[in-house]
Amino acid sequence: MDVSMYSRPLEMWDSSYPVDSGVYTPRISRRYKKSTDSRDYIPDFRRETTDMPIASFVSRSRLREEEISSLSTYRRDATFPESKLTRERTSSKLRFCSYQKLCREYVWSLNWPREYFNHRFNRCYCSQCYPENYKDVYITADEFYVIPRGWVRFGLYVDEVKANCENLWNTWIVTYHGTQLPAAQSIIAHRQFLLPGDTCDDGTVIGIRKGHIPGKNQVYTSPTIKYSSLDCYCKKYPYQAINGQWYQAKIVLQCRQQSGTYETQGETVGSRSKRICNIIPNDRIEIFTTVRAAVVPYGLLVQLTPM
Repeated sequence: MDVSMYSRPLEMWDSSYPVDSGVYTPRISRRYKKSTDSRDYIPDFRRETTDMPIASFVSRSRLREEEISSLSTYRRDATFPESKLTRERTSSKLRFCSYQKLCREYVWSLNWPREYFNHRFNRCYCSQCYPENYKDVYITADEFYVIPRGWVRFGLYVDEVKANCENLWNTWIVTYHGTQLPAAQSIIAHRQFLLPGDTCDDGTVIGIRKGHIPGKNQVYTSPTIKYSSLDCYCKKYPYQAINGQWYQAKIVLQCRQQSGTYETQGETVGSRSKRICNIIPNDRIEIFTTVRAAVVPYGLLVQLTPM
């Protein structure tokens, strides 16, 4: 394998980037990473997120042993021609993750149509799959993308026409929206966010949360999941797993949001001087917009906590 391939920082690729590009972009372990002091090193922040889709493992016997790093796993990437291989720095433990399996079990228990989900973009951010030494934040569309540590993402299908016309994967920021199950299902099913006064598929009417201005029909999101997953936004649901263990389940929608269509403000949950997120300050932690089409969900995030 040519070790002079272009390098990129670890966990840099956007899983939601169009999968029909046909352009081979190699990914390699830090063993071969170029020094940032090199003259030809050019940082590329357009796609600096954490989400490249993976299809299946490639047999290690097909590769020369001397080219295989003990800390790397070779996989075939669905984005590129089958003859191309990409390298991802990851632990061999990632071939099986009990937490991701448990969260998947919970999602299937909801009995939502499986047509909602694009499993090529599933991603686990538990401490095993996304270790502590990995970055907590990246830059995408000139804004912070805070990694949802401790959550598992299940990819959602996104309208390809809208994504391509709006250049969604390169110019829209990443935000999070905490909500309840009925609202989440309606948003995913209709590919459209709900404003206060709208009715969910089950008849639930969306209201304005306490602390927000009455009469303001807006969609609220946040650049950090630590805010969107607060109990006032994100309802807890009891869940008994197949093994009999009880958990508290939370869901959050991971979204792309169009720049220039929203405003930011401080927290409205009464936290005051108590810091909610160590990356996003409290005075810029809430985003609101009246343009519902400017927020596109592309992932269902699930967190299970033992009771």
